Amino acid sequence: MATQLGCSTLAQRTEPALVVRCKAEYLSSDEAAKIGGLPRSGLPTSADMPGGARTEEFEKVVQKFNSEYNSAFYEVFEPLLHGREFKIRVIATGGIPEPYDAWTSGLSDGNTAIFFNLDLWTREKLEKQGLALLRHEAAHVLIRELLPEPG
Repeated sequence: MATQLGCSTLAQRTEPALVVRCKAEYLSSDEAAKIGGLPRSGLPTSADMPGGARTEEFEKVVQKFNSEYNSAFYEVFEPLLHGREFKIRVIATGGIPEPYDAWTSGLSDGNTAIFFNLDLWTREKLEKQGLALLRHEAAHVLIRELLPEPG
């Protein structure tokens, strides 16, 4: 069962209405591998969330994404969203080996989610690189959801 972490501020500017909101939550490694498109055999099972500073910094990264306007991000995606609100699940997990520090995967419900494997992140790395990576992964989600597959 997913547990939602605190994060609900909207990323919005006063000009054309575009809202891309990320919702942070946690899943165990087994649940994340199952819905995140990873091979499940041989993965360690972790029911515990990496705690403390990494979890707090992860929440800060998601909150920062939701509260800060990024002109390049919105200039690219605003014409495709046509003023709609778009919600993205950002799932923190742990216990998954390298190279899976973060990835984007389609879910069985037809949506796409972003996964952060907090076991492979330090608080300092999240603070320095987390927001840029979240924007990068959010771009993958929006491209997948908004642009049809060719052919």
